[in-house]
Amino acid sequence: RLVKISGLRLAPAFLPLPPLCMLGAVSAARLALRGLRLSARLSLAAGAVFAALVYSLLMLAAAQPRIKRKRRA
Repeated sequence: RLVKISGLRLAPAFLPLPPLCMLGAVSAARLALRGLRLSARLSLAAGAVFAALVYSLLMLAAAQPRIKRKRRA
């Protein structure tokens, strides 16, 4: 409803991008931290920070969606 009222349109190709970037970020964090011998809490914290950093970088590197506005009559 909000999209309909505001007139914003997202490109359909953009919709799967955030979940795919998150999958890549979590996979990269798991591979990067696999060899380290950390406590459970430290491993969880380091993995979350690393995944958030990689996710942010992937989303910034990805093509930004083009937002089109409908003209009001």
